[in-house]
Amino acid sequence: MGPWTHTALKTLLYTADHLLNQEGRKSIRVLDVGTGDGPFVLALKHLYGDRVQMVAVEIDDIRFGIAQRNLQRHGLTGSVDLRLGDALQVVQANEE
Repeated sequence: MGPWTHTALKTLLYTADHLLNQEGRKSIRVLDVGTGDGPFVLALKHLYGDRVQMVAVEIDDIRFGIAQRNLQRHGLTGSVDLRLGDALQVVQANEE
């Protein structure tokens, strides 16, 4: 994780908490572009479980494999839509 990750993760967790707990939403949907090894996915799913629906996209096949292993290791394989490819193409494919 790069030095920016800590700030980005704090911002993401703050926003998720605000939406789920302060605004009272039952669930949120998150698109994680460039998921890397999946730190944002892991944090959100461990804290909020099924209240967070996630699509995580990684273009690099090595990092994608690491993310897959991390999801397996944490028992989250079936609860996250992890995709290998270009995020723009993934989003466009969902719209069709």
